Amino acid sequence: MWLEVKIVFSIISMVFIGIVLSQLIFLNMLFSFLLIMSIGMIIIGDMLIGSKIKACHADKIMDHPPLNMEFWAMITLNNLLDFGWAVKKPYGKREFMYHGQEASYYNNGDAQIHTINGNHGCLIHEDHDENLNPDETRIAAKIADEYQTKNIKDVYYKTKFLEKKGNTSYD
Repeated sequence: MWLEVKIVFSIISMVFIGIVLSQLIFLNMLFSFLLIMSIGMIIIGDMLIGSKIKACHADKIMDHPPLNMEFWAMITLNNLLDFGWAVKKPYGKREFMYHGQEASYYNNGDAQIHTINGNHGCLIHEDHDENLNPDETRIAAKIADEYQTKNIKDVYYKTKFLEKKGNTSYD
C-alpha cells in the first residue's frame, strides 16, 4: 500500500512539473530540459526503490496483511530472514507459497511477534512445521545461570570465550 501511495504522489508531482514545463517550453530551453530531466529522475527513483522493496519483501513488513492472512518471519535453512503472509486455515494451520512450492506451518499461539506497524504473526523455520518460541531457547539461560549473571553482554563474552576454547557442550 505504501509503495502505491508513493507512486501516486510521484505521478501527481510529474503532472505539476508537466504543467510548469508546458509554460516554460518556449521561454527557456535550459529550464525545459531540467524539468524533463527531473521527471525522468523521479521515474527512475521510483522504479529502483520499488524493485528493492519488492525484492527483499519489505512490503510485507510495511503493509498490513489482507483479511484472513497472517504475517510470518521465516528463518531459512541458510539462516536468511524472510517475510511473507500466510492464509489462515482452521486449527492454526497456515498455508503459503515459498519459491513456487506449497508450504505450511501450524501457529499454536505461543510466542507471537509484532512488527512496528502492528502486524501480528509468528516466527517460523523452513525445516520445522510449527512456529518457533524464542523463550524456549535455553543455551543463553544455561550460560547465564552457570556464571550467575543476567547481563546479556557478559553472556555474549562468555559464549565467545567458550567457542574459542572449543567447548560446545551447550548444544
